[in-house]
Amino acid sequence: MILKTKTTLNELLSELKNRLPSRWISEVPIPRRRLVWVEGRKDINVSLGMYKAAYALGITLVIIDNPGHWLEDNAGAYAYLREAFIPVRIAADEGFVERILSAVRAYDKPIDGVMTVSDARLQGVAEVCDILGLPTPPASAYAIAGDKAKTRMLEPDTSGAYAFESVAALEKQLGPGGLLDGLQYPVIVKPCIGWGSECISKVSNDKELVVAAQKASNRHANSPQRRADFLIERYVDGPEVDINFALQDGKVVFYEVADDYPSRGDFPDASAVDNFQETANLLPCGLPESELALVRDHVHQSILRMGFVNGTFHCEARIENSSMAFELKDRRLGDLYSTEKQNAPPKVYLHEINARPAGYLESVATNLTWGVDYYALQLVFSLGDMSRYSSLSEPFRNGPQWYLALLLVPEEGVGVMKTPDTVKDLMERHDDLREAIVDYNTAIKGGDRLFGPSASELSYLAYISVVSKKSRKECLRLANKTLEEFRYELE
Repeated sequence: MILKTKTTLNELLSELKNRLPSRWISEVPIPRRRLVWVEGRKDINVSLGMYKAAYALGITLVIIDNPGHWLEDNAGAYAYLREAFIPVRIAADEGFVERILSAVRAYDKPIDGVMTVSDARLQGVAEVCDILGLPTPPASAYAIAGDKAKTRMLEPDTSGAYAFESVAALEKQLGPGGLLDGLQYPVIVKPCIGWGSECISKVSNDKELVVAAQKASNRHANSPQRRADFLIERYVDGPEVDINFALQDGKVVFYEVADDYPSRGDFPDASAVDNFQETANLLPCGLPESELALVRDHVHQSILRMGFVNGTFHCEARIENSSMAFELKDRRLGDLYSTEKQNAPPKVYLHEINARPAGYLESVATNLTWGVDYYALQLVFSLGDMSRYSSLSEPFRNGPQWYLALLLVPEEGVGVMKTPDTVKDLMERHDDLREAIVDYNTAIKGGDRLFGPSASELSYLAYISVVSKKSRKECLRLANKTLEEFRYELE
């Protein structure tokens, strides 16, 4: 780059000061460390940033995953990302801990830490670290965070929440004299373990409740965890938020909140078959500062109650009695608007705490917007390197550099994708969107099969991050144009 003017140089220096905290500079060499990573992610498109972070931080990776994983081949295109690949069956069943222990102990070089970002394996990896004397939060804390019923019952407000081991147990409590006699509808039904908003239903009567409970119970009944239990809880009509935390010694060293847009199940005309698959995030959040502080403090205390004092966390909650609400627009993003004065003060209703960074594209969105890489934090945290953890948790000095809408384009039909790459096609047709899209992943490409919105395992066609440095309104305009112009053909 050629700097043509003094103004340009000053702008560059100013931006460097904004983006490069002084705490990133070490006066002494940082020794290389070796980290075992269990479950090396689905493909390079949803993990490259993690591997780049490890390289930049001087961390040597050893990957443990199922035989046949894309990182196994020593001559493969991405073999350079890891020192070694250890093929091990990583199903989160009763033998998981012993298999990982054996693999780590058999490795011929010193291991400084073991990590995973896989929900089903967090508790087991913590148990491995405990046995080996490696850095980790308590496995007992992961056991609570990984169970939505345990999470709910640890909250100050457990009203309207019921957990059942089976549908038969639920049916015994319906009707006169039962535990659920007089249950106030609508309610939410969800599996006690799970991810991706799968098999979550909003129901309005006993009949729908039983059907939804069966769906939730079936989701993981035959999985390695063998869990058929499910949770019933109140449906809270209020704006939903994603809250991402970095905690150190029990204190919040960084957090940010994003608007989590309504799902189809939130609409007034939604039926029990409409799901709660995420649709979009917008950051930074548009709620008033008082409500942002409320959600920060509430969720922070929820994390501490579980037994965590350090780590990265991706949490979801709703603001009941909020001063704002979302405009509900089918296939379009509305904005928050002020509601009439509430009769009760706002309060936080926690949905879940995931004791790991947000999903890859969401974490990339935070990194691009705030300058904090949650996966880099997770890497050094898993090594017990809390000095660098503290340094890396410092955001841009000037705050978020833009408004960013992360669009999650869901499957709406069943068939085989005919369009080779939907997002590339979109950007080739619209120059303004090509400039506004700073990150994307075309999850379903030509030849891939779509199973539709009623499938038990939900997936997306694409993830697209659209930005504007001008305003939140302009970001929403570009995001809506992206959704309107997103086109594809099925066979």
